Amino acid sequence: MKETASERVYLRMLEAVGARANAIGPGIIAAHWPFVGSDYQGLVVVGQALQGWDAEETPARWTAAEATRSEGRQNLLRRTQQWARGRHEPLSEVLRWGHRSGSPFWSVSRRLVPVLEPDREGIWYSRYAWWNVYPLGWDDPDKGPNGALKEAQTPLVGELFWAVMDDIGARRIVLVAGKDWWPEVRGLLDLASLREGERPILAAGRSRGRQIVASYHPRGARQQGIRDQQLVEAIAGAFVKIGQEET
Repeated sequence: MKETASERVYLRMLEAVGARANAIGPGIIAAHWPFVGSDYQGLVVVGQALQGWDAEETPARWTAAEATRSEGRQNLLRRTQQWARGRHEPLSEVLRWGHRSGSPFWSVSRRLVPVLEPDREGIWYSRYAWWNVYPLGWDDPDKGPNGALKEAQTPLVGELFWAVMDDIGARRIVLVAGKDWWPEVRGLLDLASLREGERPILAAGRSRGRQIVASYHPRGARQQGIRDQQLVEAIAGAFVKIGQEET
């Protein structure tokens, strides 16, 4: 079967990881492919970076040395896709772990998705897709990608982001960038055209035919005294404003 655009970019990212295998070292890498709900209609929530998987066994874990050969990279891609697609509701795997489902990111997602996609019969996590700007992270819930692992991804995260959005037919994107990380993400994803927002909205507008709202990270919002529901209402209001500007 012909490779999609996102698969081609992902394989190039794996190649970059393999080329830096010595610098990255033997640490276990957790890999992310888009998790797309069964009732997905174009809403995507994008986090900063993957921080490991919780299951004891998953095909989406590997070492950089496994990405040094072409056949190895193809295998890693298939394994990562299998992990993202192996259940009727892919996100049920993530949310079955209590510490994950109760985190600020997932707590806000649980409130936000039904507000943005209210006319759906399925469970809330069936109504959207989940992605991360950096899809390859250490298999550690307390540690994001850094050093050579991050450096291998950085030149390709923007191209991969838009290829994924094209391939899954994204229409509205919630980019949970975080205040401190937003300047970097804005450049990586070529989002300079978005207008600046008011706290806790970092920026909003249209890019490449899609509505995009970038916001504080829920953890950072809580630290600033912003309640989860306030963040949800701000994001929803930003999408309403984008829609009004289009009419």
